[in-house]
Amino acid sequence: MEYDIENFNLDSFLEGISEGKTIDGSTIPEGLAHFLLGSIIVISVIVIICAILVLVAQIMMFKKGKKPGWAAIVPFYNQVVQCQMVGISPWWVLIVFVSGMLQAVPVIGSLLSLAVSIYFMILLGVSTARAFGKDDAFAVGLILLPFVFYPILGFGKAEYVGDGNPMNDFVFKKADEVLHTNSNKKFCPYCGAQMNNDSKFCPSCGKEVE
Repeated sequence: MEYDIENFNLDSFLEGISEGKTIDGSTIPEGLAHFLLGSIIVISVIVIICAILVLVAQIMMFKKGKKPGWAAIVPFYNQVVQCQMVGISPWWVLIVFVSGMLQAVPVIGSLLSLAVSIYFMILLGVSTARAFGKDDAFAVGLILLPFVFYPILGFGKAEYVGDGNPMNDFVFKKADEVLHTNSNKKFCPYCGAQMNNDSKFCPSCGKEVE
């Protein structure tokens, strides 16, 4: 039995299940068709509920971090604000977006894009956990089970303790050193602000820069 995967259409597939037919048009038992359709609907509802729960939790979390709650619902900008709130460079949002384009390059591009995304998730997760007084183990939950752990931060008793203890962003710091070795300017690894090469403290966020 061969399926025309290239011409696969999700709407037709779901309609076929509701009518008791498989992809190739053959008939399947009515009970099985109802079970498959019901399972898809239930899973879709659960995913939507989890997404809404995380979104509302992030709104509450942003308010705790003295950031506008509405920022949580704006794509990309919500990550920029969260980066600023937890003390890591918001330039990572652009870096991750650009790295996604590398997937057009076979194998190497996809692996590099995946590595950048994973690093950013870990960096953001650990820094967010620390910004709310949690340990690094809590960050694992933020990454793997966001629909459970973000509500803990948003609705629970966790308080925002500041952005002074983010995860050590060795990638951004190393890149900054390489790019600005022969320049009289450098950039803060925490907020991305430009600063003098001999400055020890960022003029924007006030953090000490090595």
